[in-house]
Amino acid sequence: MHLFASLLLLLSVMLLTFSYFAAAYFFILFVARLSRHIWRKIRRKKYELPVGPITWTQLLKPKVSRKALLFFIVALASYHLIFYTSQRAKWMGDENAYPEAKQYWITGQVLLGFRMSLTRFLHPENIIVWPSNALQKEIYRRGVKILPLDDGERGIWTDLWLVQPYSKYGHLTKDANTGKPSPDMIHLLETAWNSIETVATKPIADERMREQEYMRNFPAMVLYYASLEGFLTGIATNSAGRMAKAGKHTRRSKELISWLENLMTEWVKNENVKVFIGTHPQIISFWQISMLKELDDVIRVGLLDGSLDCFDPYVKKYVEIRSSFVNGSNGPPARSKMNDVQQAQYMYKSVVDSYAGRLNKYALEKYCGLSIAGGDAFFNPKNEKEKSDREWFMKAIERELLTLRIKRK
Repeated sequence: MHLFASLLLLLSVMLLTFSYFAAAYFFILFVARLSRHIWRKIRRKKYELPVGPITWTQLLKPKVSRKALLFFIVALASYHLIFYTSQRAKWMGDENAYPEAKQYWITGQVLLGFRMSLTRFLHPENIIVWPSNALQKEIYRRGVKILPLDDGERGIWTDLWLVQPYSKYGHLTKDANTGKPSPDMIHLLETAWNSIETVATKPIADERMREQEYMRNFPAMVLYYASLEGFLTGIATNSAGRMAKAGKHTRRSKELISWLENLMTEWVKNENVKVFIGTHPQIISFWQISMLKELDDVIRVGLLDGSLDCFDPYVKKYVEIRSSFVNGSNGPPARSKMNDVQQAQYMYKSVVDSYAGRLNKYALEKYCGLSIAGGDAFFNPKNEKEKSDREWFMKAIERELLTLRIKRK
């Protein structure tokens, strides 16, 4: 029954993909023919030559032979079937759990491949993407209800199909506005949180799913949430202070830190994952940045209410991970091995040259006597602009730390 239903959905995926290509073909054909007609009209008007009207039939009449159309249909069907077969071989083995749900997972993965290609260039909420979103949600609905409520695989489906179309390419929801409440963005981040919590706290019976979709991807799941959680306060602008005063966000930060630490322990025990991470340094970088962002949030609470202890375990973790991120440990830092240099530079700025990164460096070095890696250039300005930026920053943090009563020797 589930196999038949999933095959019907696969047929829907193939028809939908064909519709996208057909629509793109007719749009390009329409624009090209209309442009040519307008150009001819302009030129003939210049020389006072008559130009007849153009009809919709002339604009949209396909210029494709039956053989070419047949070849395209066969090629498209072959692609889907090959992708489907490879996914089936991967997820329908004797070692895989929940074979009935996997029927939908496999079909959904075929659709996701095309959908992610769309969201690389289009916003996930763009009207062009709507049909594929709707079909993905239908496949999700049918498949996830078969999974046990106490299995973490549900969180993987949620993240991969509902969150990653946004997180993969850094999309926000269309209503996202840092200066006012953004209900859709809040909903997306809560969905992201639920998927993170589910995979981190519930066992995953399918070992391959656990290894390939949880152990490899969890840092990226956390990073998207950690980078945008300020929206959850209602107004994302200058949200750090409000988050520090909200017990809910501090509890979540501590939970994320604990789950990321547990993940590191699991990495050490899994040889396959260790090998994979060795060839994908961005995973370690994502882990480090996620940890630093959440440690930022915990330390900010102590800085604002004067309760921070220089010997707090969270402070120690922050110092160690930031040093490893900036300078590396037992070799160059993971970010320096990334292929995407621009992304590596952005990540450095987001945790070292950010306001929080500079605040922590200033406060922990001044009040705790600790050495905090990175960001030295900012505190040693070389020109007037850098001096001006530093003066503004010093005034801002001194105002923020007026009531600081830090615990130290």
